[in-house]
Amino acid sequence: GGGGGGGGVFAAGDAVVVEVEEQARRLHARLHSAGHAVDVAMARAGALGGLRAGKGYHFSDGPYVEYEGDLPPPDVVKDLPEKLTAALAELVSEGIPTEVQFMPPAQAAAECGCEAEGDKPIRIVKVAGGACPCGGTHVQNTSELGRVTVTKVKARRGKLRVSYALEAGA
Repeated sequence: GGGGGGGGVFAAGDAVVVEVEEQARRLHARLHSAGHAVDVAMARAGALGGLRAGKGYHFSDGPYVEYEGDLPPPDVVKDLPEKLTAALAELVSEGIPTEVQFMPPAQAAAECGCEAEGDKPIRIVKVAGGACPCGGTHVQNTSELGRVTVTKVKARRGKLRVSYALEAGA
């Protein structure tokens, strides 16, 4: 075989050793799952209205979830960091189990209110009770998130960005 010695070249049949850095994986699972929990906190705080989750960035250098649609008025946006942080604290204290299922596209679309096509099963993840298609790594329940703080909410050009941070070491 070709591998050996860490050169990065492998041939079919080569034996390889894979190691997962547990601390890094747990951090990424918490960051990623916290993004899902922000979606649920938005709903609990009554802030979703005409918004739908767009993109998310779930890395330690500035995680956020971005929503698109009808933006709330500025006075509502101003109060969101405090309201969302409180809603997230509730979700964490509830220790809600994360669920992962594969479902047919029609069922997935009904479960998450998303578009789903084709005939292959779709991986649906429920974090804090909120379901969406996702292939990421997640915590086993919301208590593993630790303290999640919404650091900033910014409304601009039809998008609402909710930035958050995790307390270290939870």
